[in-house]
Amino acid sequence: MTALHFDLSSPSTTWQWERRFKKSGIAGLERKQGISKHMTKHKQNKPQPVKTPTPAAELKHENHMVKIEN
Repeated sequence: MTALHFDLSSPSTTWQWERRFKKSGIAGLERKQGISKHMTKHKQNKPQPVKTPTPAAELKHENHMVKIEN
């Protein structure tokens, strides 16, 4: 019920939190390693440069289209 209310990806998350809290108290709920998921920076996708076809590539394409037509 709690997992649905807080929109958690896995219902077992609350069970794990409860188990850690019973074992180690509030210290058991602190992140011990890594960077917080909320603090990570997402890589920005750079737009790919538009490739202009070379004359040779254009000729190959045109040749291919003629073969298909025949």
